[in-house]
Amino acid sequence: MVNYKPEDYELITTVWYILQYEDEPSYNSLKYQVDDPEDGKGENLVTSLTTGPNDPNGSWSCMGNDFSLSKNFTNTEPSNPRSCITKQYRRRSYLISVPNGELSTEGFYYDKKNTPIGARDNVVYNVSSGSGIFEDAKIIHITVDNDGSLFGQKWGRRVEVFKLKPKQTEDIPPNIIGIFNKPLFLYGNLNGEIIPLENPLELQETIEFKQNGKFVELIVLSKPDNPNIPNRNNLIGVWEQQYDKYLDFTGWRLIIADSINDNGVYSIYITKMENNIVTEYKYIYQESGYQEGNPLQTPLVMYGDCTRITFPGIGQNEGY
Repeated sequence: MVNYKPEDYELITTVWYILQYEDEPSYNSLKYQVDDPEDGKGENLVTSLTTGPNDPNGSWSCMGNDFSLSKNFTNTEPSNPRSCITKQYRRRSYLISVPNGELSTEGFYYDKKNTPIGARDNVVYNVSSGSGIFEDAKIIHITVDNDGSLFGQKWGRRVEVFKLKPKQTEDIPPNIIGIFNKPLFLYGNLNGEIIPLENPLELQETIEFKQNGKFVELIVLSKPDNPNIPNRNNLIGVWEQQYDKYLDFTGWRLIIADSINDNGVYSIYITKMENNIVTEYKYIYQESGYQEGNPLQTPLVMYGDCTRITFPGIGQNEGY
C-alpha cells in the first residue's frame, strides 16, 4: 500500500461505483482457479461507474458502458514459511474508462492473517498510466463504505484521483498578477476601534497585484466598509526565497510593506498554484503600533485566505 503525504497532491476528479446491490453483485466477473493452493483464485470484475451520493441528476445511478471500472485481483496466503512473508498479500489493479480519459493503476497491500477480504476501508494505489483527464494522475485513493455509514449507500466506493501539486522553483518567483477576493479577520485596535478577542472583526475587500520579476505592487480596488480603515496608496512587495535548516529551497513568501504613514507588514504564503500562477494564498498581517508622530498607530493583527478572481491577461507585465 502506498504511503503518501496528502498535502503534496491535489484532486483531479472523483468517481463512484457500487460493489453490490442488496447483497447481490453489481458486476460482471471472470474467475480463474489455480492448482496450488487448491483454494487459490483470482478474479476480474467489470462494472459501471455511478453518479455520486449528492448528484442533482440522482444519486448512485449507473452511467453505462462509456463509464466503466475494471478491477483485477489475486490473493496470496502466507503458506510457505521459507518465504518469510507472514501476512496475506493482496494484489490489485484498476482500469477506469470515461469518454475523456483512461487510467490504469497497480498496487498491493498486506493484511494480517485471517483478515476478511475487503476489510480495508482506505487504500492508495500508484497510477501506472493515464490519458485525457487522467494524464497527470499519480495516485488513486479508494474509500470503502460497506455499511453505508459514510456515503449513504451500502457497498459504495469512492475513488479519488490525484496529481502532484506544482512545485515552486528557486529561480522563478510565482506569478501573482491579477485580481483577488480578500477577506479580512481582525483583532486588536483598529485606529481607535477596539476589537475583542471573542468577537474578531470580519471585513471584505478586492485587491489587484501587478508584478515585475520579484517586485510586486498591490492595489486596493474596493475598500472595506469601515470608517476606521483609511484610504491607502498602492503598496509594494518583494518575493523572498525560503530555505530549511539544510539550506534546501522550500518555496516563496511574498512580503508587502505597508504605506508610508504605517508600519504594518504582510506575509503571503501560497496554498495553491496552477502552472506557476498563484490561485489561492493565506496571509498574516501584523501592525506593532506606537509610531512616533502618528497617534493612529495601534497594535493590530489580521489574517485571511484569498482566492483569485482573474488571471494574467494580454498586455500585463509578468516580468519574465
